Amino acid sequence: MRSSSFSLLILTAIFAASCASGADYSSNTANSGTSSAGSTSRGATAGTGAATPGAPVIMATDPGYRLSLGDEISIEIHGQPDMSAAQRIDKTGAVRMPYINEVNLANKTVREAESFIEQTLVAQKLLKKPLVNITVRDYAVHEVTISGTGLNPGIFPLPRETSSIEIVELVQRLGGFRPTAKSDSVKVIRTDDNGKETVQTVDVESMIYGKKNALKSFLIYPGDRIVVDERIF
Repeated sequence: MRSSSFSLLILTAIFAASCASGADYSSNTANSGTSSAGSTSRGATAGTGAATPGAPVIMATDPGYRLSLGDEISIEIHGQPDMSAAQRIDKTGAVRMPYINEVNLANKTVREAESFIEQTLVAQKLLKKPLVNITVRDYAVHEVTISGTGLNPGIFPLPRETSSIEIVELVQRLGGFRPTAKSDSVKVIRTDDNGKETVQTVDVESMIYGKKNALKSFLIYPGDRIVVDERIF
């Protein structure tokens, strides 16, 4: 009888230990599930900053890059979304920003442009300690196209540090006009920000020789097309 009672006590103890172990396992599983859910939640939060499939990926811009006419830029002012802007630098080298109107940024490095806007915001008493970040969303075409038979045809890349070039200097860099070129009626085809084309005829010959009524300056911009035909004798 004593032996039976002793055996019963052992079985009871084993059963109790097994239940306790099962409870601990369930508790650990539940905690593990909670932790997993928490990890998923953090992952989702972190993932909200990920790029949307199909959306353009905007890379960080080299702060030493010098902004050019036609560059499309994004200007972000920390904590001030209503003061931010995204647009192309126009032919005058400027962009328009809320509250401060136009700011000229062409030929400035990204870092110089950021500092310039920060100083402008402080000078106009709009913000005390602004933090500006500029990103180039789309780089401008930095070349001109030459066609016709009066000048070496092809694509001419402008020097990266410049946003324009004098037409006389451009002709000289291309080796000068051919003897039969209509150098007194060079056509310059330009497309404005709205996609409208304009054609201007320039008497470059008079500019080269410094004739009395010659233009003093005529700038060629990236994206311009220059047509130089030959004279018909």
